Amino acid sequence: MQPYSPEPAFASLFAAFTGGYPQSIGRQLSRIMERQSDGDPLLVSSSSDVALFPGDSRAPELQSFRKHTKGFIELTAVSHVPLAVCYVARMRELEPDSDAWRGQLQFLIDQSRSARQANTVEMWRDRVALKAFAGNGNQTGRPNRVQSGDPRSTI
Repeated sequence: MQPYSPEPAFASLFAAFTGGYPQSIGRQLSRIMERQSDGDPLLVSSSSDVALFPGDSRAPELQSFRKHTKGFIELTAVSHVPLAVCYVARMRELEPDSDAWRGQLQFLIDQSRSARQANTVEMWRDRVALKAFAGNGNQTGRPNRVQSGDPRSTI
């Protein structure tokens, strides 16, 4: 059996648009747009930062929004729990004779319990200091635990 190779006429048509050679439509349009927007601002976002290049050769401004944003780690930790469970399940599928997945699952359960205990209105209001919790108080003197079914549990 001969390895697949695209029909040359179709490969050339593909390259004419997508940039398979220096004079392709895609590369030409990119060059034109570059020239016309040389001094314009550009906003670039990565998984952890936003950079603003103000244009006209001015220095960029960088803002980190992951680990330096209050509440990011807390909310992301909770949102990643289902994915972590799926990873552990996949570990079990890939190595059915190994018990390594059990240790990982137990660690995840233990960390989830600790986070659940720390999940109080006071933590969000005073430590994370979310404006959404400003003014929420507790008259009982006991920590406010955010319980499932409580409207605050969507936090």
